[in-house]
Amino acid sequence: MRTSTLSDVSFQMLLVLLVLVTGGPLSVSAFLATSLNLTDPGVTDVLCPDQMMGPTSNHKAITREAVRRNIRKFFLRNPPVGVPDFNIPTTASLEEIYRAYYGPRSSPVRFIKAVNSIASANVLFDSMDQFRFDPKLHGDGEQLAALQQTLSQRHAQIATAVSSTQAYSAARSLLGESLHTIQDFYAHSTWVELGNHDIVEGLGLPGYDVGTIAGSEEDVCSSCSQAQGSCEGNVVQGAGMSSGFYTYDDPDAQTFLLSKPSTGGKCSHGGYFDTSALLEAVGGINKDTSSPCFSPHHHLHSKAVELAIEASDTYLSQILDVVQNDNYRRLFDIYHGSALSIIIDSTVSMGDDIDAVKKQAELIVSNSAPELYVLTEYNDPDVGPVVRTDDPEEFLSAVNALRPHGGGDIPEMFWPALEMALDNTPEYGDIFCFTDATSKEGQMMEGMIARAQQQHSKVTIIYSGSYRHRDDQVLTGVQEYRRLSELTGGLFIPSRKFDIDEVANIISEGVQSSDVDITAFESTGGSRMETVVPIDDSILDFEVRIAGAVTVATLQDITGTTYDLTDRSALEADPTVRVISHTRTLKAIKFLSPRYGKWILSTQEEEPYSVAVSAASTLNFLGDLTTLDISPPHPHYRPSSGNPLTNVIYYLEVTLMGYLENRVRDVTTIDFIDSDGSTLSTLKYHGEIDDQFYVQLPPLPEVPFLIKLSGHVDSGNEFTRLMPVFISPVQSSVAVLATSDDLSAKPGENATADFLIANLGQSSDFIITGTDGAGFLVRVFPELIHLPTNGTERVAAEFQVPENAEVGTVSTVSVTAKSKDEPHNLNTAIAQFTVLPKVRDTIPPSCQLESTSTRCEGYNLNGICSDITWNARAFLVDKESGLTSVYSRPFGLKNNVSTFTPGTTNPVTISYEATCCTTQVDLVGIDQMGNVGKCRIDMGLLGGTVYELEAKEVGETWVLVCWKITPTKFELHKYTMIVDNDLIVESRCKEASCCQNVTTLDPCMEHQFQLSPHFYVQGEDKVGKAAYTNAATLDQEPTPPENGVVVESTETSVVIEWQTQNKMCVSQYEVCYHPIGAETMILCERTGGRSYTMLGLEPCSVYVVDIKTVSPLGFNSPPLRFSTNTGEAAPGAPQNVHVVLSTRDEVNITWDDPISHAQCVDRYMLSFAEIESSLRGSHHAAIADLRPCTNYSFIVSAVSPSGYIGPFVESCAATEDAEPMDVASLTLSSEETDSLQAAWEVFPEDNCVDSFRLCYHDSIHPVDKCRDVMGVTADLEDLSPCMDYTVLVAGVSQTGFVGNFTSAQSRTKGVEPNPPQNLTVVDVDKHSIEVSWYEPDVNPQCVTEYDVDIIMVKNNTRHVAFQRGVPYVEVFSGLQPCSQHLMRVRAGYMENLYSPWVQAVATTLEDLPSEPREFRVKKVAEKSLTLTWWQPEYNQECALQYHLQWTDSDGTLSSMSIVSPNPGIPLPLEIETQVLGLTPCVEYEFKVSAMTPSGEFGLPAYLTATTQCE
Repeated sequence: MRTSTLSDVSFQMLLVLLVLVTGGPLSVSAFLATSLNLTDPGVTDVLCPDQMMGPTSNHKAITREAVRRNIRKFFLRNPPVGVPDFNIPTTASLEEIYRAYYGPRSSPVRFIKAVNSIASANVLFDSMDQFRFDPKLHGDGEQLAALQQTLSQRHAQIATAVSSTQAYSAARSLLGESLHTIQDFYAHSTWVELGNHDIVEGLGLPGYDVGTIAGSEEDVCSSCSQAQGSCEGNVVQGAGMSSGFYTYDDPDAQTFLLSKPSTGGKCSHGGYFDTSALLEAVGGINKDTSSPCFSPHHHLHSKAVELAIEASDTYLSQILDVVQNDNYRRLFDIYHGSALSIIIDSTVSMGDDIDAVKKQAELIVSNSAPELYVLTEYNDPDVGPVVRTDDPEEFLSAVNALRPHGGGDIPEMFWPALEMALDNTPEYGDIFCFTDATSKEGQMMEGMIARAQQQHSKVTIIYSGSYRHRDDQVLTGVQEYRRLSELTGGLFIPSRKFDIDEVANIISEGVQSSDVDITAFESTGGSRMETVVPIDDSILDFEVRIAGAVTVATLQDITGTTYDLTDRSALEADPTVRVISHTRTLKAIKFLSPRYGKWILSTQEEEPYSVAVSAASTLNFLGDLTTLDISPPHPHYRPSSGNPLTNVIYYLEVTLMGYLENRVRDVTTIDFIDSDGSTLSTLKYHGEIDDQFYVQLPPLPEVPFLIKLSGHVDSGNEFTRLMPVFISPVQSSVAVLATSDDLSAKPGENATADFLIANLGQSSDFIITGTDGAGFLVRVFPELIHLPTNGTERVAAEFQVPENAEVGTVSTVSVTAKSKDEPHNLNTAIAQFTVLPKVRDTIPPSCQLESTSTRCEGYNLNGICSDITWNARAFLVDKESGLTSVYSRPFGLKNNVSTFTPGTTNPVTISYEATCCTTQVDLVGIDQMGNVGKCRIDMGLLGGTVYELEAKEVGETWVLVCWKITPTKFELHKYTMIVDNDLIVESRCKEASCCQNVTTLDPCMEHQFQLSPHFYVQGEDKVGKAAYTNAATLDQEPTPPENGVVVESTETSVVIEWQTQNKMCVSQYEVCYHPIGAETMILCERTGGRSYTMLGLEPCSVYVVDIKTVSPLGFNSPPLRFSTNTGEAAPGAPQNVHVVLSTRDEVNITWDDPISHAQCVDRYMLSFAEIESSLRGSHHAAIADLRPCTNYSFIVSAVSPSGYIGPFVESCAATEDAEPMDVASLTLSSEETDSLQAAWEVFPEDNCVDSFRLCYHDSIHPVDKCRDVMGVTADLEDLSPCMDYTVLVAGVSQTGFVGNFTSAQSRTKGVEPNPPQNLTVVDVDKHSIEVSWYEPDVNPQCVTEYDVDIIMVKNNTRHVAFQRGVPYVEVFSGLQPCSQHLMRVRAGYMENLYSPWVQAVATTLEDLPSEPREFRVKKVAEKSLTLTWWQPEYNQECALQYHLQWTDSDGTLSSMSIVSPNPGIPLPLEIETQVLGLTPCVEYEFKVSAMTPSGEFGLPAYLTATTQCE
């Protein structure tokens, strides 16, 4: 193996390759692979959007549309049980199709993800090095026969992957690749240009060819008028089918690309990148886009798109023939409910856990219906068996057969068991793991985490073991279990054995199909955490799960109602709450029909814990990272897999599900969320929203993060949705270089596949590991490589397939590269290895129709077709690989298939019987390679059958219903339409397509339409089978509610009711309320009923209530407004009760309002000794005539208007030794600059005074200096001059009581200030100078102002300004430029005391002078002119000289300069100069400008003058 280091250029190219686990520049493709934001860098140059002639479709959109059409037909052919009138509108979206089948609240997440997986595999076929350049995979260079051969081989792989091994994920990838090639055929070949309007029969199927292909020497194209741009008529009609050659400048492509022959008659692909388009025949034929600069045949783009959709749809139907209905549902994940996947350690210590799982399994089977059950058992050293079944009884039997046994040493085989579970669990299936031991095989961990993340499986670990420290023999432990759960969006739940029964309750919640993630975080413990949980209008209920012991866990709704999540009894008593599990280490609590708005979750615990909030909602999003690639030959967003790379710009592909029915108003932010729930970065989004759109992301964080999408629904409530799988940016990548041929082998054979390891981080050794579920992977070599920064190296994976391996087995392969120096710098590539058949069988089974008894002549009519039956008998045989399945479609009255063993090569008989209503039947045989053979019985369309019945337009009171009917020989004489099982409308339309406008309908309602055709059959009226459809009329503005009444009022809640006179257009009601006078505290909620409970109110308060009617489309009525009062409650205890002893026999008591229920206070009750009084509205009381030296107890309580007495507050005081009274007449005097004299008097009646406390402080340093004084005077010395002082004096009793301080202020005498310091010129401009200075360094307090002078030195012009305070800065503006100025500053004090001046000099910068004034001719002569002018009006100081320039009538230019005769002396105000050497009688144009010292010219003045004639 050779290690290489990349140059800067090649490394940038490799970045494009390595952004994915599999990658490469965008490759040859028919159509663009994805849609593009045409404003993205470089896209405009390639696609020329201003030249586009209509919309451009792409591979992803074509694939989604084909799937949409196909699944709609599949559902219509297999309607829900008990719904014979089931119908889906022809334009229904993927989500609408799913919800039409499973109900409006079902979640199509898995279905949409399956579709996206197929579409992404389609796009990756354009991105992967091993596929993107190959002409036979894209139909280029006349490789059409090879294209068909490749498709035929892949068809067998898809069939066996689905039917034999149920490897649906691998089958989706293969299916996406095949659809890509099929779609390429119509964009790259000349099929459309040769006049074909239908698709190629059998394209992609074994046993078919694509028709007549042009020979190597045959001319198929003529030259266009130009190499690039629109071109029509350049395909030779009558020639064989061909495709364009495509060459471009890419070194990696050269071994794949086919050079265009020099015959001059071959076609090119054409377009922006194609260099072959310059060769004869010039131009090209691609129909990739609607842009002429990219697609020469852009005018045929829409036709190619429609054929590609139809061909993709047909191919999907062929796959359905092979895999049949049940497998087809799982291929597209179109089933209701989720998979239940359990991994359980069955060693001897796991008895309690196994018993708990058994109990839960019985509950799940009896109360819910998972679509699939997966049970994986592991022990040591055995792993398995795994049970995968849709039969609940088989699952229960397997669970009940579990027995604890064996184990040996403590580490068990968890990671191999997880791999087995992942192999069998469909995408988006949660996996629950029960163990009490650590695990061996830790080298598998990173690959398994990557796989779980890739298939969006949340892995929850229920760990009932002890927290042992790992030793050398244990590779992974609790820390790794935590990491697995965190990175996949699951939970790590530590559990005690006796709690395991209740912890296991969460398993039943794992089968929900409509859960969305709202928030999740892990706390390391310690501080209290508050998390906002937005509950939007689409949420039916939500669940909070807390794993870990928490001491504080509360949840508060928008009304202020608080739920204590640690109080199980209170939660279970609340009918709106369901407790799922509630143990010390796990709390799973569901809130039913929650109030919409922002809830607050508060948690606290010293130990680590994790929180996850999920909800049942139809509003969700899928997010996939992509990168923009505009390299040749087609730009697209390339899907990313594996861990993304740091320092790469990514785009987020957002699939927004349910945004229409939930009326999403906008998407506002995309957040990167850390594991602790904090926001790492936020992207504001202002763009449009659709079911799919792309958003350029900011740089990715360097730590693992989650992606959160936020926005608003129509009501204004915020919604948030979280991608629960952590994204971990790294600096290394693993790319699959192997082709599908490398990753496949026949039983008994070996294979080798290459992977490319790239290191974008620091130089390091990398450990290479690999694993696969089937055990085919023998080794990965080398196992250790060294990569410098930007280095790459190939590693090889070697596979051995046993002789007994089942054909069609698909094994998932994981190859991981991990840096030894940076353990978090790791990445994993995931690929699929396939077991091929030993002998290739491309021959489909044969079918021979032995007999057909079709007695339907005269009964081929909707209405009488069921009166008679017909039957058929056929023989099917496959002499190659043998038959595996024989069936009929549709299912008839009788479907008898002779008994046969799968793989038989003997004939198999099928007998079929049906009524004449069944006119088209396939009798189908499938062999082991997925080849399909059939007998088709086609008696034509059943006449008189109504189809495509749907509403074309709707209004408030009308619906335009349209339909089509199949032809019939019987007379159609009318239709009857029953509307809402009541109104009957007749139509006499006789056309093949009809419409009926049904009027007088109620608005805002869903209406049902049942349409039955009527025929004349032998003179009798026969009614045909009815067709059904539904449609909703538009909204009208609803009428407002009325008669609002208060039903019940308590202290904190009010129940209100109202009526609605007209109930039409009423979807729900919006109730808003707020305390009167507090409009900003408004709270709004919506309800479906006509009663509402206002919660979280304050007692004794008045609330204003507004109720609006809301229509289904969100129209609001005017409000019904009324007010209501809450009930009384006992007030809380008064606050801050203080007892103040003012004399020996009197007490003053003060207090504040209670914190709680203050509005309920009417008066206060005050008690002491045997006296009681009520003080209405007071917050204080004075109690006199008390006895001195006595202890008193004072009690204060609040009383409501009705006499409810709240809690009391008690305070005690004694009258002995009261505080002294205030001193009187405190005076201050000052005769010196450093001292003050204080004097005061004492009231004669104050006998409590023993001494005085004197304190003082200045105005700059407000810190008291205190001393005790015995007399009534004191001198304060060592003070500062010019300083304000505050002096306080209070009496002090003998026992130390200090009375109230009396204060006075005075200032010491002033002194002359010191000069300002550091006068500095800070900035000089043309017309301004900025100076600054510091305050004096001595006695700065003696400065009350600054005198600031600026003097223009030249003319002694003086500007004066006064600046007080800080900062010490002055800006002088309006100054003359080019002038020297003197700045002076001095400090002053209020007593006319000034410091000396300090000064600085500066010269203003130059500015351009204005034009010279009064420019005129003073004297005219034959050969001279004397000119005068005045200096400019503005900036004249900068005019050191003048430049005079003149031009004669011939255009001859002359000039002269006028300078001061005395250097340094400015020119005078008026300038006079004589211009000599002129020509007589000639007109001259003069221009004069002032010049600055730097030589810049000012504005010119102009003059025209003529010399005197001779």
